[in-house]
Amino acid sequence: MAIDGWITIAKAAQDNRVSQSTIRRYIKDGGIEFKRIGNTILVDRGALRHYIRWLRKPRKCRMCGREFVARRRDKVFCSSKCRSLYNVRKARGKLDATVAGLTAENQPANR
Repeated sequence: MAIDGWITIAKAAQDNRVSQSTIRRYIKDGGIEFKRIGNTILVDRGALRHYIRWLRKPRKCRMCGREFVARRRDKVFCSSKCRSLYNVRKARGKLDATVAGLTAENQPANR
């Protein structure tokens, strides 16, 4: 069943080489639009393709700067180790400006 650019979860999973549960997670995360027709869920083929391409784009870890491919759109660390280290340093106030995402232009002025 397909309606002008809308495809079933099974077809979307097969076309994009991911599991159906992954497609459902993308829907839950709010990354792609869906329609429910009876018991069938349809996803927007174009939005799904764009979302997957955006997810697979390499990112830089906020802590160590290493490139990684995120499995979720809100992931900013390459590993749990980097996330934990970042949070510990943030809590102790020991993050330097580059790790905290600040540049010389937007650092707070010393008073």
